[in-house]
Amino acid sequence: MGEGEAVWVLDPPALAVAAGLTALYLRGTRDRQGAAGRAGRRRRNAFLTGVGVVVLASVSPVASLGEVLFTAHMVQHLLFVIVAAPLIAAGRPFTTVRRALPRPARHQLAMVARRTRRARRRIGDPPPLLVATATHVAVVWLWHAPPLYDAAVASYPLHLLEHATFLAAAVWFWSEVFVAARRGRRSQALSTAAFGVMIAQGALLGALITFAGRSLYASYDGALGFDALTDQQLGGALMWVVPGFVHGVLAIRRFTAWVLISEQDRRRRDQRTTPVPASAPPASPTPAMPGPALPARATPGPTSTGSARHPDRDAATR
Repeated sequence: MGEGEAVWVLDPPALAVAAGLTALYLRGTRDRQGAAGRAGRRRRNAFLTGVGVVVLASVSPVASLGEVLFTAHMVQHLLFVIVAAPLIAAGRPFTTVRRALPRPARHQLAMVARRTRRARRRIGDPPPLLVATATHVAVVWLWHAPPLYDAAVASYPLHLLEHATFLAAAVWFWSEVFVAARRGRRSQALSTAAFGVMIAQGALLGALITFAGRSLYASYDGALGFDALTDQQLGGALMWVVPGFVHGVLAIRRFTAWVLISEQDRRRRDQRTTPVPASAPPASPTPAMPGPALPARATPGPTSTGSARHPDRDAATR
């Protein structure tokens, strides 16, 4: 391949890893295909699309240009962490792949998970989303340190490890984001904070690379008409703007969900604490107004037949 030539490349280790993980994932989905239904098919399609993006980023001209252009290498990283990672995470790969593993391997993973939970409790039991965010940020900053970055460009095994850790940390981050999106107010607040951290760290790292004023990475001397500094500035700007826009949009959505859920919770609390009005007591009888007494009506008593009503007729008869 000539210098700066955009060609398709063959990356057998990356293709083998992608094929192996895909096979495990499909095996894990077969066990629950009948129960998952349409949602399961959507998750499977998202996972397969994400793996396809990883393969495309690994064998397309983006990969070959990434050896001579910092900007192309950053495009490849963005395809991993902004496009492929959320698609793979939407497929719930951790639980699905674990289901396909042999029993001893699942037992070992369970032991690792228990140790991880105990370690988290010793440091205050931080939410998994914040741990995943911190890990993602640490991985991004570590591999963009100039000595380690140049070493990864010069060594294929180290370069493969760089991409694997980028993708694994990003998939973990997005998986926790999706889990938090299905939960309540506190999780929405944590998601908003996590995206805020990602925006801030991406802006800071991108600004440091863009405005460094000198070439930070010895691996690049310029190509395709770009000198090394211009190439670095363009790549830093991409790292700054593209993830910042995506994370910003999602931060607004999570903040909106936080506000709506908080308002719904407040209304439910108000309904529980508002006293229910008691039923009105029966009306008391209205007292009679005083007035002049009426003469009592005489009630006729028992008499002989007709004598009380016709006295004159009785006298004539006698």
